[in-house]
Amino acid sequence: MKQFSKIFGVMIALMLVFTMMAGCMQKPETVTGDYEFSITPDPQTEVTLVVACQASNDERSIITKLGEGFQKYYPKVTIEIQPVSGNLIGTMMGFFQGGNMPDIFQTSSFEMLSVGNAGVTLDLDAYIDAEEAAGTFSRDDYYESFFKLGQSNFDGDQWMIPRAADQVVCHYNARLLREAGVDVDSENSLIKNGWTWEDFLTVCDQVRKSDKWKNSDRTLLDGYLNWEAVFNPIIMSCGGGYYDENNTVVIDNEGTRAALNLMKDLIDKKISSKFTGLQANFQGGEGIFMFHSQAASIQVRNLQGVYGSNFKESDYNVVTFPIIDEENPMVGCGVSGYCVSSTITDQARRDIAWQFLKFMLSKEGQNIIADCGTNYPPIRRDMADPKNPENHWGVGYEAYNLEAFTWASENDAICPTDFILAHAERADDLQTVIETLIGNYIDTGRSLDDSLNIAEQQLEYWLTH
Repeated sequence: MKQFSKIFGVMIALMLVFTMMAGCMQKPETVTGDYEFSITPDPQTEVTLVVACQASNDERSIITKLGEGFQKYYPKVTIEIQPVSGNLIGTMMGFFQGGNMPDIFQTSSFEMLSVGNAGVTLDLDAYIDAEEAAGTFSRDDYYESFFKLGQSNFDGDQWMIPRAADQVVCHYNARLLREAGVDVDSENSLIKNGWTWEDFLTVCDQVRKSDKWKNSDRTLLDGYLNWEAVFNPIIMSCGGGYYDENNTVVIDNEGTRAALNLMKDLIDKKISSKFTGLQANFQGGEGIFMFHSQAASIQVRNLQGVYGSNFKESDYNVVTFPIIDEENPMVGCGVSGYCVSSTITDQARRDIAWQFLKFMLSKEGQNIIADCGTNYPPIRRDMADPKNPENHWGVGYEAYNLEAFTWASENDAICPTDFILAHAERADDLQTVIETLIGNYIDTGRSLDDSLNIAEQQLEYWLTH
């Protein structure tokens, strides 16, 4: 899952740009409400679909291979990739106003809210409802908590189709833990799925007392504490919050203060670094832990590159994000997926665009994604078992605890992200407010009172802008 952080001032500038663009350019023709469609398009339909995706080699490979698989069913459909980098919201709005939108484009769940509320995305419910009535598709096949992150207000029209179930886990360097005398191999190890925050701190304390680490200034954890998928479950687990049911700002509360102090405690104990300091460098083989949703295959490749021929399978593993509130476990997540443009006025093209996304969701499509080399956990419930060789995301990684990537989905522990719905059009900006709050307190040294006061004012501002 990639972090899409935005600077507060930049987003204000972008908002002004969008306003000027809207005033100077005519809104393009879009498809809204009831529209003509078919869930059985002609297999001989000849069309080129333009798919905009992240410019990374991994994502481009996924779309290329999905396109090749799709051609078995629609041989005259060509997939043309349009790589996108930088600010996706600004890029898509520019394409939209300029009348040159791609047919399908990649977004994250929060970016989807911004472009969806601007009318850029096609509501896919008509296709999904018709497919369910025909018995060719079922929402029940997918993790509801992730599928909802593709919906307006996370509980409405289906604007985006998630391509995987991305939840935050705790990657760990088992080699370094063993060197520090920590038990990582026995049944009594504290490091296991469902472990608690206290367990995590106990292990960190064991490392800190070891000969190698007790006098070291290097930190243990790359925590990404200013990333919503990490900070939100921490704040919510501590009983904190942002807005009440009346959209009144309530961020200055006991729970939020406890969560911020919990995060600051990681800095004070040299478990995690300040954002502006030297990081633990998990990916460089120097850190012990990393909170992230990245696939296990990425970490294995990283450590293979660091350790070379000395790398062993047992040097790395992964476990669930440590649980703070055992009675109400919360784990963060973030979804990347694909939307269909609302500017596709040609029914045949629109029908094929939906079929492409439906193919991505199929077992075959999910296995194609895994075969591209990045073992994202499938969004399908029936593909949760990584030990089943029919589910390709676990093939070659049988030695690792990949069940950590589906634990939260199966234990109803996915953390809600409702705070950004207070003003969904400004979801990105609301995130930035909390990122800034955390940075002010645990990174730049502002007092807790001052940091919360600034955040409170900014949250109130974005309710009306």
